[in-house]
Amino acid sequence: MADGRLAVSVDVTHGSFVAGDGLFIDSIAVGGPEEIDLTGSISYKEFLSPKPCIAQWYCCHWWGESLDSFVSSCQTHAQLRRRGSPGSAGGYWVAAFAMRQHELREELGPDLKESPFYDALRLADGILLTVDSEEVFRRTWCHYELYAGSDLKHLDVVCNGAMLSRTGLPGESMVAKQDQEGTLKVDETVCSTFALLAWPQAVKRGLVSTQLIETVASDVNREALELSLAHLQEFQDPGMLQLAQSLPPNLTKLKLGLEGCHELTDQGVKALANRWGTKLKHLYLDFVGCGKLTDASLSVLAQNLPPTLTDLELHMAGCVLVGPPGMEHLKKHWPKSVKVFRASFKATKLNRNFMTLQDLEDYWRES
Repeated sequence: MADGRLAVSVDVTHGSFVAGDGLFIDSIAVGGPEEIDLTGSISYKEFLSPKPCIAQWYCCHWWGESLDSFVSSCQTHAQLRRRGSPGSAGGYWVAAFAMRQHELREELGPDLKESPFYDALRLADGILLTVDSEEVFRRTWCHYELYAGSDLKHLDVVCNGAMLSRTGLPGESMVAKQDQEGTLKVDETVCSTFALLAWPQAVKRGLVSTQLIETVASDVNREALELSLAHLQEFQDPGMLQLAQSLPPNLTKLKLGLEGCHELTDQGVKALANRWGTKLKHLYLDFVGCGKLTDASLSVLAQNLPPTLTDLELHMAGCVLVGPPGMEHLKKHWPKSVKVFRASFKATKLNRNFMTLQDLEDYWRES
């Protein structure tokens, strides 16, 4: 107290303190903590045992699955690994349990490569990826972990009670490996998610196959499809036809980023518009910079807008051959169901940005 500072001991049961944050006692501001001593902060693993462990498997998951599902995946993996090599399957490193959650800033630090999770990733013999839904493929940190550990010896994927392994179990023949993997009950959505993740690279390398197309097209449970092929010069009209053929039958949301695909023409847009089905409610198309598209593209898009559509976003800035005639087609075939409209156009004869349906109606009245 001699220097005017007060030492306070607080038992934190939820959340954490941050130095510099304001502190209130009985609704009265009493300043903020200048220094926080977390001598009692430990991880859940340290709470169970202070003895260091060696983690053979680094667990990669999306944190949204139930705890039961996650534990079950680890148990399945351990049982299969023990089958191939009697004894322990090795330890599992789980960030939620291994890292001190009350001082994550200090744990992670400014450089990820200096953090405990990166050390664990590099020291492990392999990665265990648990898949209970397609959400795992939408998490940036999952992609980063798989990338950072891509040169590890093992990559095991557990899904619905069975396992895929890059290297197989010790002593396991290829026939036995295929039999074990044959029990994997991967649904169409998981398969189509893998296919969509691979699609941009497949376009770039000219590897879009019939199998890839059929994998996505057969996913009858998929209601939303989002894909960016931006600035891929390899994506041209034949590629658009392949993409159109892959669209699942029950889509209600379609979002395609095709900006900078300079070789696309009206024929490619026609192929897409003829195949997106009649159930769409949300449609997002970005053709910015696709300079070969003309009013014919806007016309065919307008004529094929489904009557179920409620949300339309259309960007054709840089499509210099699209102008008032195309807009007239859009006006003529406008679905009454559309409630939200966002778009941008910029051509030699038309220099307007439409952000709402009212903007478009104003243009029609002015013209």
